[in-house]
Amino acid sequence: MSYTSSHPRPGDLIEIFRVAYQHWAIYIGNGYVIHLTSDGGSGETLSNVMSSSTIFAVVKKERLSAVAGSSKYRVNNTADQIRNRFPVRQILQNAEAQVGNRQKYNVTGANCEHFVKRLCYGKAESRQIAKSLRCGSVCQWLLAVLLLFPWLSLQFVLLLSLLRLLWKMCKNSVPTHLSIIT
Repeated sequence: MSYTSSHPRPGDLIEIFRVAYQHWAIYIGNGYVIHLTSDGGSGETLSNVMSSSTIFAVVKKERLSAVAGSSKYRVNNTADQIRNRFPVRQILQNAEAQVGNRQKYNVTGANCEHFVKRLCYGKAESRQIAKSLRCGSVCQWLLAVLLLFPWLSLQFVLLLSLLRLLWKMCKNSVPTHLSIIT
């Protein structure tokens, strides 16, 4: 665990840097965050993960140190520059009211970043998904889906290896320059 910015204050958005995506949480004070995460025990399979309507996540209140693990994290309230933030008290009350709730999960429309930004600003949005979709990065999107559900363990490792192999094959088949014949 390590900070990449100052200590968080209640109501701050916390961005946790994973391998190929960022996980998001709301800091509520005393070392705790509230976040949307896999419930890990509801029998989801890879085919369900890839279906946007069948996967569920749960809202949890956990220690920031446990959620971040060895990943770096930072306070990221940059959306304050373009959005009006609800009062901290309202954010904290709304977040606490969600703890324990199971919600449908959709990586492109209802992920952890959408969850915290809806609580803070009243609008669910995800810059990482918007950026990924703008770039047309299908491999990055698939990898993010897989990384969001590490409880898939063996399937995760095998599919990650396959994605890396496919990425290398695709990367090697693209010419580094174009020749124009006139």
